[in-house]
Amino acid sequence: MDKSWIALGMTPDGRMSQPFIEGVTSFIKFAMAVVDQEGKISCPYLNYVNYYTKNLQNVQIHLLQYGIMQTYTIWHEHGEPRVSNEAHHKMAIDEDEVLGGIDALVE
Repeated sequence: MDKSWIALGMTPDGRMSQPFIEGVTSFIKFAMAVVDQEGKISCPYLNYVNYYTKNLQNVQIHLLQYGIMQTYTIWHEHGEPRVSNEAHHKMAIDEDEVLGGIDALVE
């Protein structure tokens, strides 16, 4: 899913860019899958950082008014799987083998 809209926001004339608005809409549609029993989801707006839950309409309003956390590119709080640690661990092992291990780095 394209998330380049996260870095967008206001146009030079002070209005929300159309790609940002469409991105917020696509995020809300995606997040509908994890609505709790009260109809709420974690709100990734800049000040709430997924700590507070709000209904979908309020989340949409917050994102459109204030923006989304710029670092929230894997929507793990909204149903997107996290990157596997196993792949990261395998890469780290391969790098150590190539470099001669940590002992070689320390020397």
